[in-house]
Amino acid sequence: MHFLAGFVGGSATYGVLSRLGKPSVPLVLAAFLIVAGAWEIFEYINGIAYNHEGYRLDTLNDLVLGVSGAILACVVGLRRERQ
Repeated sequence: MHFLAGFVGGSATYGVLSRLGKPSVPLVLAAFLIVAGAWEIFEYINGIAYNHEGYRLDTLNDLVLGVSGAILACVVGLRRERQ
């Protein structure tokens, strides 16, 4: 789920930046990390996390998967621009 969210969010962010004439992989990744970080904080504060003992590992896993999806979105965006 987090990989897909990263891909969709990364694609949308890359698309918006591309239309503005400023596609940037670091900006896409930064935007994703801000949203994902806010979500993880929301999850923790509201007790949505299933296991508080393993929460750090779960959060790290979620962020790695999400960033991977956002990177793939950037790769797809860059390849589409070259065509």
